[in-house]
Amino acid sequence: MELKRIDPWSCAKMLAVMYLAVGLVGIAFAACFAVGTSGGFTIVSNSNPGGFHPANQGPGMGGFVAALFLYPLMGAVTGLVTAVVYNVVAGFVGGIRIELKDE
Repeated sequence: MELKRIDPWSCAKMLAVMYLAVGLVGIAFAACFAVGTSGGFTIVSNSNPGGFHPANQGPGMGGFVAALFLYPLMGAVTGLVTAVVYNVVAGFVGGIRIELKDE
């Protein structure tokens, strides 16, 4: 058997969902680490303007929410481009040969 062509849209959808699943786990760990090391997601008062405060460091909640949308989007774009490039290259040199076993 030979894999001649990959549908770009189906590849994009598949990678978007996979990146979302991996991103949820990764962002959960990152958020726990951020909360554990910065004293939590707090609003800092102006009691020490311009000074260092651990809660001022890191991406904050907005960064984590943005990552939940951007990571799957990057996966979809990567999958789309990869499938198109594969199809072009497979047209010149042939597809990937695979061997399947009946059970």
